[in-house]
Amino acid sequence: MAPLFSIIIPVYDVEPYLKKCLDSVINQTFKDWECICVDDGSPDRCGEILDEYKNMMVAKGLGEKFIVVHQENKGVSGARNSALEIASGTWVQFLDSDDALESDFLEKLAKAVDKNPDVDTIEHVAVYCYMDGKKLIGGKDRLPAKGFLKCDDILADPFGVKYTNLARCSCYKIFRRSVIEQNQLRFMEGIPISEDELFAIQFYAEAGISAICPEITGYKRIFREGSALMSMTYEKLVPKFSWLEEVYKTWQKHKTSGMTVRYCACIVGMAYLGNEYDREIRRKCIEATLDSSFYNTCAIPFLMKHGTWKSRIFAVVYYFSPKMLRRKILQYLGKGK
Repeated sequence: MAPLFSIIIPVYDVEPYLKKCLDSVINQTFKDWECICVDDGSPDRCGEILDEYKNMMVAKGLGEKFIVVHQENKGVSGARNSALEIASGTWVQFLDSDDALESDFLEKLAKAVDKNPDVDTIEHVAVYCYMDGKKLIGGKDRLPAKGFLKCDDILADPFGVKYTNLARCSCYKIFRRSVIEQNQLRFMEGIPISEDELFAIQFYAEAGISAICPEITGYKRIFREGSALMSMTYEKLVPKFSWLEEVYKTWQKHKTSGMTVRYCACIVGMAYLGNEYDREIRRKCIEATLDSSFYNTCAIPFLMKHGTWKSRIFAVVYYFSPKMLRRKILQYLGKGK
């Protein structure tokens, strides 16, 4: 009999953190799950650790619940895709290998599933923690009020003003696997960050209703040095622009123009994310975004029609004098020429 949950963990270069992640899954109070761990060609002992846990589960007569895949490095998207090929659960929960789950996390989700049998995704809350487990001050992902949302409405909210960026991370929700398989959804490979954001957008485009459950807070997002987001360079960000074309394909199919602005805004926002990015990285990211034909084709017309008065002024100025506006932005960053 297929399990209720498939927990998918891509594993690469996280040896100091992996056991804590795996223990948090094995020690769940709710037991109807399978865990699929993909060793994505990790250069450290991650593959050995996964095999040790597999042997331990086999010894307990639970080997079928803990699946280990070893493969050449394909990136986090390739690892997740490999796991999706063999997943059998009704619901899919993605878990990063340096994060962890509270022991009653799946139990809470199972109750939510039982109460909401007709939804295609259930949104839960991530609690942000340091590596020592201490919670960050104010470190909690926000959700709208408990209830239901049409996935089309989520897509139509490009800046997350109403729905606080529900599409932002695939780890902060569970997905009905039948929607994934019926629409042949997979993660886009070859981009270093935000690949899960694109996946979530494409899922919402095919799904019906999302249940919002802010009371479920068992996903622990661990902040550490060396993570993808904390070690970003322009060279790593550049491929991010390539998947704008994938968003465009989704937009053409569903005509949900709000998502176009959502992603253009996301890219510009990445350039301002904390002090990790120097001004040169910010300049290149913003310049690449403003030069994007996708940005000109979709985002600017959307802003002119649906934006606030400030965003409409921005769109009009950009439409008639893009070079001038670009120059002003770059001058603001101290790199204008």
